[in-house]
Amino acid sequence: MLFIGDSNFGVFRIVQTARHAGQQVLVRLTKRRARKILGRSLVQGDHAVLWKPSRKDQLQPACSPEPLEGRLLIQSLRRKAFARCSFVSLPPYPAPLIMR
Repeated sequence: MLFIGDSNFGVFRIVQTARHAGQQVLVRLTKRRARKILGRSLVQGDHAVLWKPSRKDQLQPACSPEPLEGRLLIQSLRRKAFARCSFVSLPPYPAPLIMR
């Protein structure tokens, strides 16, 4: 099963709970959160990341508080100021998911 979610409050908790249930996720992130997870400026591509909860993230008490392993997918849209950012726990595919 694949859980698909949108950016905003509680995103870490949703991914944490899905991991606990042995499920995969695809969640859209705000650019601000994506930069924090990546640890640098956003660059288009498929980046392996370890998502550590911030002090503000609400954690699911029954789940492990360990960082979440996954990939940060960043796709630039036509205008340079816009980017689509997603966190995915699925393994990489042979062909890139990012279309140019």
